[in-house]
Amino acid sequence: MYVLSCLVTVCVLGSESLKDKRKVVKSIIERLKAKFNLSVAEIGLQESRCDAEIGCAVVSNDPGFAHNVIEAAVRFIESDCRVEVLKIDRI
Repeated sequence: MYVLSCLVTVCVLGSESLKDKRKVVKSIIERLKAKFNLSVAEIGLQESRCDAEIGCAVVSNDPGFAHNVIEAAVRFIESDCRVEVLKIDRI
C-alpha cells in the first residue's frame, strides 16, 4: 500500500474576508474530490483572510498511479486563476 500526500499553500487573490476565502477554497476542494477521487481538506491557516493550506492524500497499490494523481491535483490547483500557489510540500 502506498500513501502519497502534499500540502499546497495558496493565496486567494482578491479576498477581502474569511467568507470570500472560504468560498474559493471550498470550491477548489470539492472540484478536486470530484475530479481525482482523493482526500482533500483545508488543514491550516483557517483564520487567515487570504492564505490557505490545502492538504491532499491518495492511497493506492501502485506508486506510479498515486504519484500521477498527486501531480495532477497540484497542476489543477496551480491552474486556478483565483489563487496563487505560494508553496508545495510533497510528503
